[in-house]
Amino acid sequence: MNKKVSIVTIGGGTGSYVVLRALKNLANISITSLVTTVDDGGIARKERDEFGLLPQSDLRKAIVALSPEDEESTLRELFTYRFDKGTGLEGVTLGNLIMAALSDLEGSQHIAIKKIQKLLNIQGKVVPITKDKTNILIELEDGKQIFGETSLDNVFWDGKKHIKKLQLVPKAKISKQAAKAIKDADFIFITPGDLYGSIIVNFCTQGFKSAIKESRAKLVYTCNLFTKYGQTYGYGALDHIKDLEKYMLKKIDIVILNSGSYHSESLVAYAKENAQPVVYNKNDLGDYKVYLADLLIGDTYSSQKGDKIARSLIRHDSKALKEVYREILNN
Repeated sequence: MNKKVSIVTIGGGTGSYVVLRALKNLANISITSLVTTVDDGGIARKERDEFGLLPQSDLRKAIVALSPEDEESTLRELFTYRFDKGTGLEGVTLGNLIMAALSDLEGSQHIAIKKIQKLLNIQGKVVPITKDKTNILIELEDGKQIFGETSLDNVFWDGKKHIKKLQLVPKAKISKQAAKAIKDADFIFITPGDLYGSIIVNFCTQGFKSAIKESRAKLVYTCNLFTKYGQTYGYGALDHIKDLEKYMLKKIDIVILNSGSYHSESLVAYAKENAQPVVYNKNDLGDYKVYLADLLIGDTYSSQKGDKIARSLIRHDSKALKEVYREILNN
């Protein structure tokens, strides 16, 4: 019997969710999802400050993404249910409350995370990148310092300024389970998402660089569809790649890019947010194995009732990504 291919994903939020849905039903693989835990806004602030927990939303999304999508998915639906009214409840996802309650019952968030994964019968593992509570501190190219992950979603400075440096305050160590998963991986999939707030932040944990240096895994990057004001204004695909490599201290092997066309209405909506499609010139990407495909999902995203966070209007199509990933793993 052939050995299962060991896959690690690194990221958070919607990008990680889409990638995990694309990967989970591929044959003969094992998946470990490493999830960022530095969110400090909304419900995450309450979880951190009032309950002493690591932020749970990205962990919950990854667990749900890896759970079976069958007709009897009531439990899965409960974990994604968001309250749209009620003082103190509006905007809160039931899954976060269940995870917090189980953490209290068990006396350990980490035991609770494992039990939730068994409860939802997920196809893989979900692991926090670090067990330490920490925050983002960024320095812009003009020397201005910005504190907190939430600031990256609520830009109050000139978002055309690029980020010169990101660090974690206080310092945080990569979890042992995360480090081992990276060292043992055959493939590491870097998910789309906020380049600094969801991806690079993971690379800044102490021990990450040594773990990925020891790993023989091929590094696969699914590039973002759009730039983001405050993080990647004016960036092309190569700019995204070079920033990732700067913080990983390792070269990416494979890059996945969208070749599909955007509707003019979507471009107008994104332009209002100072965002543009991520452009690329294949001739500039000669050092990488490049996969081009129409990766756009047919419908634009509609927010859930009660969701007060700005979400991406256009997202990667998990089905399209699945076919690209299948080709990569079979080559």
